[in-house]
Amino acid sequence: MIDLGVHMIDLAVWLMGNPKPIAVTGATYTKFANNDISDSVHSQFGEKQENGTFDVEDLAIGFIRFENGASLQIEFSWASNIGEEMNFVELRGARSGSSIKKGELQIFTETSGQLTNISPVLSKKQVDAHGEHIRHFIDVLQQRVEPSLLRRSQQTLAFAGFLHLKT
Repeated sequence: MIDLGVHMIDLAVWLMGNPKPIAVTGATYTKFANNDISDSVHSQFGEKQENGTFDVEDLAIGFIRFENGASLQIEFSWASNIGEEMNFVELRGARSGSSIKKGELQIFTETSGQLTNISPVLSKKQVDAHGEHIRHFIDVLQQRVEPSLLRRSQQTLAFAGFLHLKT
């Protein structure tokens, strides 16, 4: 959860318009780390150390409800018996939905009463989003700008503006 999970939650909540959470439930599991009987390749991750500490969970799942009626289901795992590891974000609204999988954006909506799948062609231009965040942080520290929680790359802003999802 601490590794990749927080970033994916941040992205999903931001794409939802930063609604206020009102309830959260979740669970974490460590089933592969110290499992001598599993034949999963994940059970062999790293080398065991006498009196060593394994400080990350195999799986974290959760559910977040928001004040505006929206909800977010989360699942993060680095070790699971599944067919394929994949990072993705799916949003589902009353008028449209979207999916970002393997770096590809798809938008699902209706046009003139017909279901429509849209696959935008996004710019391949590299965006230094991390650098933008660091420069913004320095500008805030030097009191040149006010802090902004909504700073993202222009591609992400365009994507979020296009969706206008309603719960």
